[in-house]
Amino acid sequence: MSYTNGLDDPEQYFQVRAYTGNGADGHAITFDGTNAMQPDLLWIKGRASPSSGSAAWRVIDDVRGITQALPLHDTDGQFVESGDGLSSIDSDGFTLQINSGNDYNSSSKTYIAYCWKESVTSGFDMVTYTGNETARTISHGLSAKPYWILSKNYSHNGLNWKCGHEGLAGFGSAWTKYINFDENNVSGTASVTWNDTAPTTSNWSLGNSNLNTNSYNYISYLFAPKQGFSRFTTYEGSSSAEGPFIYLGFKAAMVILRKHNGGKNWNTYSIKTTDSGRGNPNDQYLECDQNGAEQSGQDIDILSNGIKIRSTSNEVNGSGNSFLVIAFAINPFVNSNGIPNNAE
Repeated sequence: MSYTNGLDDPEQYFQVRAYTGNGADGHAITFDGTNAMQPDLLWIKGRASPSSGSAAWRVIDDVRGITQALPLHDTDGQFVESGDGLSSIDSDGFTLQINSGNDYNSSSKTYIAYCWKESVTSGFDMVTYTGNETARTISHGLSAKPYWILSKNYSHNGLNWKCGHEGLAGFGSAWTKYINFDENNVSGTASVTWNDTAPTTSNWSLGNSNLNTNSYNYISYLFAPKQGFSRFTTYEGSSSAEGPFIYLGFKAAMVILRKHNGGKNWNTYSIKTTDSGRGNPNDQYLECDQNGAEQSGQDIDILSNGIKIRSTSNEVNGSGNSFLVIAFAINPFVNSNGIPNNAE
């Protein structure tokens, strides 16, 4: 039996790094995992709102180029980080330039970076394309069906991040539905998004508009579930402090929770909100659709094989409500030799 398909060390493909800005050019951020990882996709967010303004989410990837940033929390297209942002992606981290604002490296401000390495092994692919306003398929290189697709027009302002998730099947066919990742609205139905067609092991579908506007440029981040590394699932709320347990098959480094049958924020938890890590209950989270400070009060436990919801809040545990889960591992519950990791 294969427990992890060889993914015994998830930190080769995904790492979370908390750091403090120093306001100086050449600030090198080195990952603290057991193995080196050169990232291809980074989400960076200031954890506190500085006095001079909030710290926005920034999305950088090596497909569009590391000087081109996308805001995760709003509809703007990409823009050049001239003199700011990243100066390089390194063999085990990244290096920052001087930042006169707050988004990457303001002196004494705290930040967190979620970083992925593109790999068939870990089930992550990045694809760019140009819209043609005709229903079509786009090929990917996962050799597996993606369960989570996050797509954004990057050449124009005013268009939302579109999120497709296998768990939206609770509202019917998963791929007739989408949720805007930069808003706290309910999920929507539109054939112009995924063309009412589920992705396959070789491609995914687009309708004749929305994510396919003629001559507009797009990027899609596609994720397939991998045992012991990533999981994209759902749970039902109970409004109880002894809330649902969601089995993941690993200890999570990052968890995103989102109520999908009502308007609530995208809550992002991690075990490394400080350099020393965080224990349970984990009540610190960032909202993907907001540029504000780290929030507290929506308690979850991050366990060796899943998560336990501890908050009674409607945000993560409303009775009768359904929630999406997006999670990535720091280590698998059982490795490829069938040996369990230590329990929490």
